[in-house]
Parts: sequence; C-alpha cells; structure tokens
Amino acid sequence: MRTPFWAPDQTSGIFEVVFRRMNLEKTIIGIISISAIKCMILNPSPFANIRYGGQLVLTCEADNEWDSISWRRASDVSYTFVFRKADCETKDNGEGKRAICSKSLNKTTIIFYDTTPKNNDTWECLAAYPGNGFESERTKVFISDPSIDISNETEVLYGEEADILCTLDPGWSRCTWRSVQNDEEIFSIISCRNMTATNYSLNCDINNVTLHVVTPIHQEVFECAGYYFIGEETHSPKGRTMIFIYAMPPRVHILPSTDPTEFFSFKLLCTAIGHPIPTVVWKYENVELSRSVGENAIVFTKLNRTDSGNYSCEGISSHLGTTLKNTTHYILTVQYPPIARINDLVVSCGDNVSIGCLVDEGIPTDYTLLKWEHRFNGTFIQKLNVSNRQFFISHMTLSDIGEYVCVVSNGVMDINRNMFIEGSGNLQASSCMLFILKIY
Repeated sequence: MRTPFWAPDQTSGIFEVVFRRMNLEKTIIGIISISAIKCMILNPSPFANIRYGGQLVLTCEADNEWDSISWRRASDVSYTFVFRKADCETKDNGEGKRAICSKSLNKTTIIFYDTTPKNNDTWECLAAYPGNGFESERTKVFISDPSIDISNETEVLYGEEADILCTLDPGWSRCTWRSVQNDEEIFSIISCRNMTATNYSLNCDINNVTLHVVTPIHQEVFECAGYYFIGEETHSPKGRTMIFIYAMPPRVHILPSTDPTEFFSFKLLCTAIGHPIPTVVWKYENVELSRSVGENAIVFTKLNRTDSGNYSCEGISSHLGTTLKNTTHYILTVQYPPIARINDLVVSCGDNVSIGCLVDEGIPTDYTLLKWEHRFNGTFIQKLNVSNRQFFISHMTLSDIGEYVCVVSNGVMDINRNMFIEGSGNLQASSCMLFILKIY
C-alpha cells in the first residue's frame, strides 16, 4: 500500500490509493479537502462605534502558518502596519497608532490601536500565506461627532466658590466659556493654559477645562464650547449648566408711603428678595410687631408723635439648616405742627415790657407778632406786625394794652390742615393815671 502525503501548503485535491496483493490489485479513489486558512477580526465585528478622539482597538486572529499579516484602511492602498514571521512584535508609527503581535500555540493575534481616529472608515486585517494567496476580513468604524461633557447644575451657598468642569473630546482647537445671562465671553483659549479674570479663574488640564467662580451672588447659566476643524468642516459642540444659589441672604428694602405727619395715615412697606423666599419681620425698638412671607407692612391709620422711634425690618432665609439674615432700619420721626402761646401780663404804665411768642411743641421757622385794636364801630385795626419772636415796649402806655397774637409755622399742617398756627395772650395795666382836661 502506498500512503499519499500532503504538505501543509498543498491545496485540496483528489487522491488515489492502489492495493496490490499477489496478482490482485485494487484501486481506491478519494478526495482530500484542506480547510481554508483562517483570518478573522475578533473585536469589534461587524462594526465599531468610537467617540471622537477616543481609542480604537481592533483585534485580528490568524492561523500560525501565515507569511505576513497587515492592518490597513480600506480607503488607503498603503499599509499601516505589516508584520513578517520574523518580526511578530510591537510596532508604533509615532502618530498615535501602534500594533501588538503575539503568537500562541496555533494562533497569532494582532491588536491594533489608534488613539485619535477622526473619520469613519473600514479597516481590514489581511493575512498572506505561502502558496495560498491571502485571507482577509473587514470591519467598519464609525466615529461620532465631537462632543463635550459639562458638570450638572451646581448648588452652592451664597458667596461660596464654585467649580464647573467641562470635558472636551481630544483634538479641540479652541475652547470658550460664556455667561449666558450677560451674553458675555469670559474666557477663550486656543491652547491649554490657566487664566484669571474678575470673579473668575480658568484651569486647563489637557481636555478638562474648569471654570472657577469666585463669588457667586446670583443664579447664572454658563456655556462651554469646543471648536474642532475636521477636514473643511468646523464642529462646535456646546454644553450649558447653572450655578444655583441657595439660602441667598435677603435684600431688604423699606418704602414709606409719604412724609410721616401727625394725625394723618402712614404706611411702612418692607420687601425682601432672596432664596428661598424670605420671612419678613417688623420690630419696634427690638420688639417684634409682625411677620409674613415676602413682604410686610405697618399701617398707622392716625399717626401720633409718640409713634416716633427705631423701626427695623429683618429678612430671614433658611435652607438645609442654613439661616441667613439681613436687617434694615428706619428711624421714624413724626412731624407735627407747633403749639404757640403768649403769657398774659399785668404791668404798670411806664414800665418796660417784653412780649414773647412761646412755643411748647415743634420747632417753628416763621414767627409773626400781631396786635389788633378794636374800634367802637366793630372794626379792628392792625397796630403791630413784626416778623420776630419777641416785641419790646418801652414805657408802656394805655394804648399798648390789649390782645397780642403770635402766628408760627414749621411747614406742617395741623389736624384742620392749617399751615399757620396762632397763640394769643393779653397785656393789662395794673395802674395808670388818667387825666381829664376840662376847658372852660
């Protein structure tokens, strides 16, 4: 019997076995099928979704009888990496791509790495075998558009510092930070570096760009944008987030309704703005009067001078165990008209007399002293009108006696809405010689 032998590199074929014994001969014809040499992509298959700037990892496995194994892009006739039998090792092209070749007992594995894929493409693993052509397999790689990740809404206490992190895909050409409310660009960088500005600072670490807000005092939305140039196209992904201020100290404002005048109505309105909505507390000389949420008013239906004093309005905001307060004071000075009078006097004729306008309340700015003489026909004649607080009479005579009137004003009306207030007093004589001359 003759046993056929096939070398490993032979192809499939028909074989013939001839048996001879003595004068007998028998022939057997059979078919031998050599299995195809394998080269297949293990990962990923049949396609891969890669984030822009992420790392692409492709794994190819081939039978050990290969003569050369290559990785290449289907769109490029040149090979990225070619391995021969003698150089199954790690290769690096210095452009972010490398491949690792390793052998086991029966298989050879080639792992291909691309650190900065930017375009969709089809990659091919091709294994060439001596005398048998080659085996290859392809996989599609889809690269997503550039994107950024930005911190979620940041909640901070009023006045505390805050950081917002923006993570960009690799390969960005410019990064900007902008305040959305103010429509204002805060920072713009074309290379990774640190910067400072009023109330802000910027820290850049490769693809992590952090905006540091020094003194956040109100809620604000910030936008981070990255710019990428891919071929002839520009991609500019954006992300927005908010700094949310909690337990913001109330801003307290007091609004009087009018000038506080005695006998008239008057209102003090206090409003407070904050977060959460503040409780508004009115106090008089540190004694609480009332409280309500958002705003609070004190109403005087008929103001009295005794209502004067130190009024304070306090706004209180509480959140998560934190309480912040703010207080504004209002000194209430009730305006009221003066009370004027002239003391009654009894003096002797010939004496010197000083008649003065006395004010018990208020501080007048205008004084007028008047004296009217009553005539027998019922009329009055003004005998004195001086703009002075006092009037001096030298050697009083009978013509000086009578009623004197003091008219004062400080610009405040009385309950009858009179701007000028009068007070009066009498000057009388205790003894005066009356001579009657009789002519015959």
